[in-house]
Amino acid sequence: MALVLPFLLLLLPSPALSSRHLQTGTPRVSRDIKSQPIKVVISDTCAQDGAKERELDLDPDSPLVLTHRIRLVPGSGSACGRCEVDFAALRDRIERLEKEVSDLREKCGGPEGCCNPQQSK
Repeated sequence: MALVLPFLLLLLPSPALSSRHLQTGTPRVSRDIKSQPIKVVISDTCAQDGAKERELDLDPDSPLVLTHRIRLVPGSGSACGRCEVDFAALRDRIERLEKEVSDLREKCGGPEGCCNPQQSK
């Protein structure tokens, strides 16, 4: 069974470096730190157009949309007796995930474009 998935690797600064208020055991005066761009490295196992990896610099306040591309290719021959059962289970899981994403889009597709914690439950 061949399963082809693109991989996405996010290199994000640690929470301590990105917070506006650095806190330790003793109280400190908060200071504003200029937001640094976030580096996103996208690597794809299906090397398309000869590119295997791309780097993007995103602004911290810009939205990030993640997509996936899954192609299921059943094995050939009779050596894979349970393949059809496995593929049916994978298809069912993918359909459930796609339905959850659609439900979230309906709940969170308002003018603000994002959910509050109450809506996402």
